[in-house]
Amino acid sequence: MFYATIKVAAFTAIFSALVASSATSQVYSEPSVYKGSVLRVSERVCAECSFYSALPIQADGKRQYVDSLGRIDNEYLFLKVFDVADVVEVKEASKTKVYLKLVSQSDSLTSYFQFYKDDGLKFPFEISKKTEGMKKVDICAFVEREVDKFTGEISLHYSRSRLFVEPVRYTKKGITSYYLHISTSSSQPTASVKGAILLMRNKQKINFPSAKVSTELNEDKYLFGNDSYVHSVFVPVTKQQMDYLSKNEVSDLRVYVFDKELTATQSFEIKTVMECFLKEK
Repeated sequence: MFYATIKVAAFTAIFSALVASSATSQVYSEPSVYKGSVLRVSERVCAECSFYSALPIQADGKRQYVDSLGRIDNEYLFLKVFDVADVVEVKEASKTKVYLKLVSQSDSLTSYFQFYKDDGLKFPFEISKKTEGMKKVDICAFVEREVDKFTGEISLHYSRSRLFVEPVRYTKKGITSYYLHISTSSSQPTASVKGAILLMRNKQKINFPSAKVSTELNEDKYLFGNDSYVHSVFVPVTKQQMDYLSKNEVSDLRVYVFDKELTATQSFEIKTVMECFLKEK
């Protein structure tokens, strides 16, 4: 199928305007510039970044925001906002290392981010004094609109990353349909099984008992870890169900008998993507 891709609200233009008006991703060589500022994590991948629980790191500073394999947890860090409380210099035998003392706005956790002069690849932040309302704008900018040249069918999908609960929207001849792609993983293959459940933080459930489960090899180690198989369903939902999901967070999901508990960040992103799909014309 051939598509003419049109990014919703011109992603590049929106994001550039947002950065220009509210934040900057420039890396300043003088670290003292950051003291008293607000930093928000914006990059998807920052494998070289290091956050520590204390200084000096050789004594008792453990790495923070890492997953079970010791990799930086970008899924959790994405859009996280920090206040820069201080800039700390630690002198070692041959050089001086610089750390930004960060305090998370969401949980008040303190960490020390190792600062590398003039290295944008190791600085995953945007600087902003105005963070109110920025999260939803950023997430909506990753919703993409595609138009089928032959049928005129319009589809919406989310392009930042794969989600455990991901909406898809189709519009043809003025009629709009919504679907959910729900996924989890395990080490067990399955065949001819059915059923999926979304558990909300308010303890309500949305059941899809007859949804057919498809199983494929895990090719997304970032999202599903080292599990061998990904189990998913693709189910139609009503606009009313989409509206409910845009106002309430999913806490857990089950596909067949395989469960997944979502982090607060994952729940927030899913809920906000639902909002974006409903708002898009």
